[in-house]
Amino acid sequence: MANRRLISKSIHQSNKFLQLSVEDRYLYDELVLYADDDGFCSELTMINVLNHFTEKNYQELEKAGLIIVSDSVVIIVDWLNNQDLKNHTNTQQIELTKITYIRTDWRYTTNLNDENVAMTLNDFLHKYNSKKTGIDLENLKETRNKLIKAESASNSPKPALVMEDKIGENRLKKAEKASPQNNDVQALERQGIDTHSNEAGGNRREKPKTAFLSTKSASNINKYNINKENINKEKESLPQESSTVNQKEIEQLIKFINSKFKTTFSTNNDQLIYFLSNELKVSSIDEIKDTLTVIKEKSSITPETDNLCLSYIKNEYPK
Repeated sequence: MANRRLISKSIHQSNKFLQLSVEDRYLYDELVLYADDDGFCSELTMINVLNHFTEKNYQELEKAGLIIVSDSVVIIVDWLNNQDLKNHTNTQQIELTKITYIRTDWRYTTNLNDENVAMTLNDFLHKYNSKKTGIDLENLKETRNKLIKAESASNSPKPALVMEDKIGENRLKKAEKASPQNNDVQALERQGIDTHSNEAGGNRREKPKTAFLSTKSASNINKYNINKENINKEKESLPQESSTVNQKEIEQLIKFINSKFKTTFSTNNDQLIYFLSNELKVSSIDEIKDTLTVIKEKSSITPETDNLCLSYIKNEYPK
């Protein structure tokens, strides 16, 4: 998974984004930063521990159509409009790729009945190798809608499912032909093939659909992973005051950041302490100061809040 992420100006400067609160916008940036290479973010507990976001922050992003939340996994709707990855690693959310669809505007949706749907994310990853070049989404949409109408008229199974079944069968045949004795279950699962079941493809798809889209009946606390037990467990993994981390050096760096970036970070800021503690394990305090100076000199922007400033520093900091 990449250590850096891109955010399109067309998203960040859109009316729906600018109408959000500063906290909501910061949450969006954090979700993008911690998402995998296909735009699925499952690091909600860590994000909530470090930033103290509330259910309302997530709900505002959902209302704005910027994210879709399903069982503690966030789907970044405009992921394919933001990112352009050269080295791509397929998501581990295999079942979710089967019920996530790509519209003609390259936005994600989980609405199977959306008339602007061109294909499944699963097809994009395996049939097109996650490359956008040369794909005619309008043509794919028209073909898909014609098939749906034709199948609906003949009262046959939905074509989307039929096509997905065919693709899955072809991949399985190719895998078996290439290595008849291959028992590497994980390799097949990465191709989107359910190796644990002999059920028909349509039935296998209904199960993940139920699992991922049944969040209406689940509590919001589960949905956004804002759970005290989870948060306390995650806090245990955060750096504690010990001989391995020099508290005076951290305080010195926080003062340095406040002076350089015109911020007002407290010496008790958990997120900043976590970031600086990790850096002090691999770099000296002078090296960190030099790097922060370079980051500041690269941009004349002064973020309007401490949170946005820290997000900017983390994005620009060499990994």
